[in-house]
Amino acid sequence: MSEKKKVDMKDLTLLVVSDWKSKDGDKQAQIRVVQWVKDGKSVSAALEKREFYMDEEGTLKMGKAKGFSARDLDACKPLWANIMALLRNPPPVATEPAPADDDPGF
Repeated sequence: MSEKKKVDMKDLTLLVVSDWKSKDGDKQAQIRVVQWVKDGKSVSAALEKREFYMDEEGTLKMGKAKGFSARDLDACKPLWANIMALLRNPPPVATEPAPADDDPGF
């Protein structure tokens, strides 16, 4: 039986349209433009409403994507041109980590 290769999936938030946090800070939600990266290669960019939550150790975890309400879409209206530009032409995916701020670059 062959062993399944682990897929490296990452999400890069390109734009946060709206952000909500619970009073106790253990839950939050964002409307965001996100670029999904699979094994270092861009898969797609998407507009999504995503929930996040704190696990038992206090680490922020990604929850489910949710549908949009009329209020959510109203929040997108002022940024619609930016949203569409990122969806049509997401930035290239960096294959190496960006240099630290104190890195002279040579």
